[in-house]
Amino acid sequence: MGRTVARLTASAALAALLLLLFALPALAAGEQIGTAIDRVTAWIRGILIALGILTFIIGAAFFMIEGTTGGQERGKTLMVAAVIGVLLGFLAGPIVDLAASFVR
Repeated sequence: MGRTVARLTASAALAALLLLLFALPALAAGEQIGTAIDRVTAWIRGILIALGILTFIIGAAFFMIEGTTGGQERGKTLMVAAVIGVLLGFLAGPIVDLAASFVR
């Protein structure tokens, strides 16, 4: 157990060090990092909204087609998860802007 914790700690420290070394030029770029974050956020937003809508449709199909109580519960669970995913998709931009405002 001790060896595992030591290895994980060493790996995390090495990863953090490499991240800092390679991120310094990107952080010095200024506006370029903001543009990259905006583009990544747009991709995440699009993926979450698309998957959320698809999951909602699948959940609605489970809810309508399945005659059993378990199938309807599965459909309701999928639809609730889809709504949460779509909400996170719409809130991805403001969440990232809020986090970036703490850093700046």
